[in-house]
This record gives sequence, structure tokens and C-alpha cells, in this order.
Amino acid sequence: MYLLLGVLKRQRLTVWLLIGYNLLDICNAWVNLSLIPAAEYARLADAPVPEGDLLSSTLLASIALILMNVYIFRVRREFDNPSPYLF
Repeated sequence: MYLLLGVLKRQRLTVWLLIGYNLLDICNAWVNLSLIPAAEYARLADAPVPEGDLLSSTLLASIALILMNVYIFRVRREFDNPSPYLF
């Protein structure tokens, strides 16, 4: 809710929260990929899950989030409301 309102009100704090959240999500995905074996994913999904597919989907999602972070960082000057408060 905060992120949606922050984006709508062009808040600077929201930009940094979005970038931080995206970086945390990337780190979480790679840590999960390294700690949880593919067999565990297959057991939870009740379907075969190739390890290569897990790696490629994590890599593509990470690239997408990095590109989103680059875009957010480039347009950060458009967020011109210096107030840390939403209301």
C-alpha cells in the first residue's frame, strides 16, 4: 500500500524502497536456489522440475529486476516530493 501511494505521490523515499526491495528479492531468489535442491522443488510441485529451468528462470527474473532498478534509478529525479510523509 505504501509503495503504491508513494509512487502516485512521487515520493523520493519510495524510489529507494523499491530499489532496496528489488535487490532483496534478487538475493533471496539466488540464496533459495543455492540452498534448496531441485528435488525439493519437484516434491513440492508434484511435478518434475529440471535444475536448468530453475537456473534460467532465476537468471531471467534477476535480469528483469536489475533492468527495472536501473530504470527506477534513472527516473529518480522525477520523484520530486521531498517529504518523508505520505499525507
